[in-house]
Amino acid sequence: MGEYLPMTARDAKATWLLAIALLTAGSACGSRTLVVVSDAATKDSSLNVAAAPTSQPPLDGGGQCPEGYAPCGKGDGLRCYDLSRSQDHCGVCGNVCASGIACQAGTCQQVRCKGALSFKTMVFSSTGVITAGVITALGDFDGDGILDLVGATDPDINSPMRLLYGAGDGTFLTGPVIDQVSDWSVPDTGLPYTVMTVGWQALAADVDGDGRMDLATIRGGASAVSVRLGSGSRDAPFGKPTSYPTNDGTSGLVLADFDADGRLDLVVSESQGFEYWRGQEGGRFERQAVLASPNVGPYGGPGIALAMDWNSDGMLDLVYGLGGTSGAIEVGWGGQLHYRLGHGDGSFDAEVACALTAGIVGDLDHDHRPDLISASSTMGSTLLLGINGCSASKIVPITDWTKGGGAAMADFNGDGNMDVVVDDNLAIMVHVGDGQGGFPHALTIPAPTPEQWPFGSIFVGDLNRDGKLDVVFDREGEWGVLLNTCQ
Repeated sequence: MGEYLPMTARDAKATWLLAIALLTAGSACGSRTLVVVSDAATKDSSLNVAAAPTSQPPLDGGGQCPEGYAPCGKGDGLRCYDLSRSQDHCGVCGNVCASGIACQAGTCQQVRCKGALSFKTMVFSSTGVITAGVITALGDFDGDGILDLVGATDPDINSPMRLLYGAGDGTFLTGPVIDQVSDWSVPDTGLPYTVMTVGWQALAADVDGDGRMDLATIRGGASAVSVRLGSGSRDAPFGKPTSYPTNDGTSGLVLADFDADGRLDLVVSESQGFEYWRGQEGGRFERQAVLASPNVGPYGGPGIALAMDWNSDGMLDLVYGLGGTSGAIEVGWGGQLHYRLGHGDGSFDAEVACALTAGIVGDLDHDHRPDLISASSTMGSTLLLGINGCSASKIVPITDWTKGGGAAMADFNGDGNMDVVVDDNLAIMVHVGDGQGGFPHALTIPAPTPEQWPFGSIFVGDLNRDGKLDVVFDREGEWGVLLNTCQ
């Protein structure tokens, strides 16, 4: 366990971003439910796919779907999907293709690389675009089949949140302002900040089931969540925001179907625990419960949670890092790991505190149990395979993974095994997984701004519609794209 040290505003913000990047990294390939999908089918070809369908018809009065569609979901959350081309339900209900990877003929069209993994670096200056210190969301907001970005245009905490439209070649065009802060600031008292006191957070998901990407956002410390329903139009991508007031200042949010009714629910992190909001018809939410965290101190609290099946019982659970009594996030990759087991009906067991450090989570060895990579920015990393509650079947030190910044887990070469990308300051490293929990080789990509703090975010998706997963990264001073160029 790390020692809590006095932090400046810059220090607190950077540590906060590190925790977010690592807690959210597992969501890179399944942003709609924030669950890592590691077994998507692959295809040995390069594709330029058309936009996905923009709506799903409801069941008719007799409870039937139109010809060519299948029902997915439960209860009044049932919708009809064309399983031959639905990204969220490809081939069978619940099979989610990675972000930007199309579904054709019931198969996720991800390319399987024949040769070595390689990337082309596309670096963008920080002027007028996304910079480190801002949490972004990746999704197709204008319905053209190309992934767009949501983020801020300036590293200042008063910077507006803006939409940037993907051009289809890994570059982005400046779009409209989504939200604006008016003279909002946090005083630098020299004391540790509570978790997530600055900056924006955004999640992209289809919350109303119409096939269009919607957006849920919070601002660090503000006591509300804003949900904007998407129109699928570039001229006016979102409708008027609906605000959901919370009991306390927000520090994180997650969207997932915790009650298995076919609708996404909302869980909001606060200084003393979580609020659980159940998804309703039309993309609205209704507060159902407050989940207190008995382990928080007077200033600490949970950050962003993962929605995942922690105990392999088929039901989504909450997994999250927790700050200590001083209010600072613990030194390392996101604080002490905690979890709440879900019952599949929107209720949860009591919080369990583990003697583990939160990090990135996924199934690296195909045993259908979560694996955890946790690390310190100076002491190397630890791989824990076969997580069972707070223990693991195998613990492997990874001493050469140091200076850990943003990170994500995804299958970059399409071989069905999860790989890990880490920003370690001097370079961005892609550690290629072997499907057994090992990483026999790594690809080193020189960082565009060495010696800058790598406390940013990494997002993964197919930006140029070639069937290969690319990387969007931000760090202090610059941001950029790594286009996957494997053959």
